Amino acid sequence: MYSNSIYFSGVVLAAMLAGASCASAAPSASWRFDQTHQAGANFKALVGPDVPITGTPKYITDAQGESLSLDNQSLTLAERSSQVAAILPQQNITVSMWVSLDEGREWGGLMCVMQDTNDFERGWVLGYNESKFTFGLTSTGKKRMTYLAGKTSFVPGRWYHLAATYDGKTMSLYVNGQLEAQSTEQSGPILYPEAMPFVIGTYRDDNENFPMQGRLREAQLSKEVLTPQQIAAQFQPQATLIQLPATTIKPAKPVPGNKKVLLIGTDGTRPDKLEAANTPNIHALMNSGAYTGKAQTRMPTVSGPGWSSMLTGVWSDKHGVKNNAFTGKNYGQYPDFLTRLEKLNPKFSTFAAADWEPLLTTLSGGPLVSDNVDVKLAFKGNYEESDKTIAELSAHYLAHENVDAAFVYFGDLDEIAHSVGPLSPRYTTGLEKLDKYVGQLVAAIRSRPTYAQEDWLILMSTDHGHVDRGGHGGPSEVEKTIFFLANGPSVDKTKLKPEVGIVDVGITALAHLGIPTDPTWNLDGQVQALKSPPN
Repeated sequence: MYSNSIYFSGVVLAAMLAGASCASAAPSASWRFDQTHQAGANFKALVGPDVPITGTPKYITDAQGESLSLDNQSLTLAERSSQVAAILPQQNITVSMWVSLDEGREWGGLMCVMQDTNDFERGWVLGYNESKFTFGLTSTGKKRMTYLAGKTSFVPGRWYHLAATYDGKTMSLYVNGQLEAQSTEQSGPILYPEAMPFVIGTYRDDNENFPMQGRLREAQLSKEVLTPQQIAAQFQPQATLIQLPATTIKPAKPVPGNKKVLLIGTDGTRPDKLEAANTPNIHALMNSGAYTGKAQTRMPTVSGPGWSSMLTGVWSDKHGVKNNAFTGKNYGQYPDFLTRLEKLNPKFSTFAAADWEPLLTTLSGGPLVSDNVDVKLAFKGNYEESDKTIAELSAHYLAHENVDAAFVYFGDLDEIAHSVGPLSPRYTTGLEKLDKYVGQLVAAIRSRPTYAQEDWLILMSTDHGHVDRGGHGGPSEVEKTIFFLANGPSVDKTKLKPEVGIVDVGITALAHLGIPTDPTWNLDGQVQALKSPPN
């Protein structure tokens, strides 16, 4: 049994083996990740705050007991580190864990409070880079992060004890009780980011989230710097863990195949006006596919939240975007479907084109679609001209390049509605132009030399409607009502559910590619109109 008063690496008073006092070994936070310490929707802390659980946790039992299985998942102690300020070390720090990884990656995190964006580097992270364990930290004396890399190359599925320390002068990294790297580049207190989360099992800041695949046994955080002897004493009581056979939880990755997806996004498109317009290409997709002009988005009915909900599969209370400035975005936890696809397997070939800047670029608070996507064509300026260019370049790419999933956005129709309203002849003309662009994209797909062997799903939708005079952002039905269109050999219009939401679009795209919705992703949407969605 574990003590609820003082806990250190699974053993009460273990540090006394090295001649240390009980007080010197006491952590500010300590957690054990097993069913015994699960209390409802939390892991009950041995010391410090409890860790919330998202979804249904999975456990693996070995000869030494249970551990938490994470399959591209993570734990968030707090969305803002200020919420757990009481446990955060300000200068002296020791962070330690027992961890087993199934695979390496370029930027891997195991416990962190950090921001690393271009030259803005703050906080600390215990993690891994490919097969080496790492420890990164930024101090007030340097204001740039130093990364230590250990010497040990981890074996997938084996257990390792990691510990990292900093005392205001020296950073140290230990693996299995042995010192493997040191640096004296940093000096002074730890320099924290202002509003980053405290996470376990991932490398996460405001624009990146790289969750681990493997197992967690326990973790501790201390405001004291443990000596090498104390760290060795922390490791020794469970040293037999490193002798256990390798156990990986890694499932087969989804792999690219003959199923392909094109999502066409058209901004500010009223379903009733689309249905009444002379749009033969779009109507052909409607008539031979699954279509509803009564799908719904939610308040606020503006583009930032709308496109975020469509591409991430969650509403604004989760993705965080509630305006067109994209403040509060949480794309690290809820990425767009193309980025999620890339994170599941970078072998998928992804493409995006758009002429509203924040969808693909850092302008105006973006990007919504991350740089993990293989090819992004971003345009700025005249929407009428750039829509035409997007159609031409995207059609060429779809016809001639290897692509598994694509998102193509057109913005001019929304501009027209704002200018003269959706009841105007100019808006109808804009719909007819849009129809020609859609025809170009569909023709490009069907011209592919491999088209006969492929199973293309064409999805089409919009982010919001418009009031009759032009404009949106309010709660009226014409602003909240959107359309959903799905066309392709795998579409079954009888599977289109009575209630369709904007959050269903990206999820349906992933499902067609053979990727079921993982409950731990905590998505809001549902698969629509597919004959055989994955389980």
